[in-house]
Amino acid sequence: MVVTEGDLAVGPVIPVFEKKVPLWISCWFRHHQIRDNTTINFIETGNLAIRASYLQLNPDLRFDQRFNTTGAEDSYFGVQVIKKGTKIWWSANAKTFETIPPQRAKIKWLIRRSYRGANTFTFIILLEKEYLKIAKKITTNFIYFFIGALALLLTPLHFKYRYFGLLKLAESAGGFVGLFNFKYHEYEKGR
Repeated sequence: MVVTEGDLAVGPVIPVFEKKVPLWISCWFRHHQIRDNTTINFIETGNLAIRASYLQLNPDLRFDQRFNTTGAEDSYFGVQVIKKGTKIWWSANAKTFETIPPQRAKIKWLIRRSYRGANTFTFIILLEKEYLKIAKKITTNFIYFFIGALALLLTPLHFKYRYFGLLKLAESAGGFVGLFNFKYHEYEKGR
């Protein structure tokens, strides 16, 4: 690994399934494939290294408790880090592995995850008062709805991305609901 002047380094998180799953489920558990030592503008905390001196210089950075039951506290942390102009590097060789249990390797979980991802993304752009991104998200929600509805016709076929339509509809719904400040609490007890 090349030593950089970056404040943070992010690496790939490789999914490992506890049980064999069909391709049309496993294809949605992808990981980034980015050239080593490339600067990036996102954070995923599943494989993140932070320079200690960076944290000392930025004591205000915290995981926001408003996301405790919704998830995406790492995404919002990333937004705060990026707003500070932080140097973030991709470390392709610093791999971690995430075990995917059978209950997560199902279409039902993937639908909830797509819904929640769009829902919390919308919450973040509302918090940040990113009006251009809000307008773009509204447009994207409509596009995903129409593409998803059309792609539903392909769901009965057995091919790699057969659930594309369902996932786009879930993403569209999560984004629309998020615009009205309704949050999906994925990590609330009893879910």
